[in-house]
Amino acid sequence: AGEAERRPRAAVAELEQERGLADQARAQAEEELERERHLAGQANARASEAEQGARAARAELERERDLARQARAQAEEELAEPEQEPDLARRARAQAEEVGTLHEPSEWEESWSSALQCPRYYNIETGEIAWSLPEDCAKVGTLHEPSEWEESWSDTFQCRCYYSKETGEMAWSLPEDCAKAALPPPSATLRTHGGHERGGGPLCRRTASPAS
Repeated sequence: AGEAERRPRAAVAELEQERGLADQARAQAEEELERERHLAGQANARASEAEQGARAARAELERERDLARQARAQAEEELAEPEQEPDLARRARAQAEEVGTLHEPSEWEESWSSALQCPRYYNIETGEIAWSLPEDCAKVGTLHEPSEWEESWSDTFQCRCYYSKETGEMAWSLPEDCAKAALPPPSATLRTHGGHERGGGPLCRRTASPAS
C-alpha cells in the first residue's frame, strides 16, 4: 500500500517539474521573440532613414541637373547672341548718323568701358582699341555740346546709345526734336584695368558732363 501511494505522488511531482520547465522555455521563447521584434524595429527605422536619405539625395541630384540644364541653355543663348549683334550695331549706328548728331568722320571714335568705368578709343579702320588717343591724331569722333540726352556705349551691341537724364529713357538714336547729346570730354583721365590711372591713383568713375 505504501508503494502504491508513493507512485502517484512521484508522478505528480514529475508532472509539476515538466510544467515548470515548460513555463521557463515559454518565457525564454517570449523574451527571444521580444528581442527579435526590437531588432526588427531598429532595422526598419534604419531602413526608413536610409530611404529618406536616398530620396533627399535624388531630389538634390535633380536640382543640380536642372541648374546644369539652365546654365547650359543660358550659355547657348549667350553664344548665339553675338551672331545678331553686328546687324543690330549697324542699324543703330545708321540711325544715329541719320539724325545728324555726329561730327565729320574720324578714324578714331571715343566710347565708354562699362567694365573699367573710363573712356576708350576705337579705330574704325583697323579695329584697334586704345586707352589714350594717339599723339599723331588731332581729333576723335564725338558729339555736339551737352544737352539732357547723354551718349553712352553698348558693350553688348558695340554701338552708341543715348540716355535721357531727365526721364531715364534709353534710345538707339536721338529724338528728332533733339539735336545734341552730352559726352564726357576726351581729355578725361584714363584708368587701367588694375584700378589705377597711368600715374597712380584710385579707380575712376565716369565724370559728369558739363551740363549736369
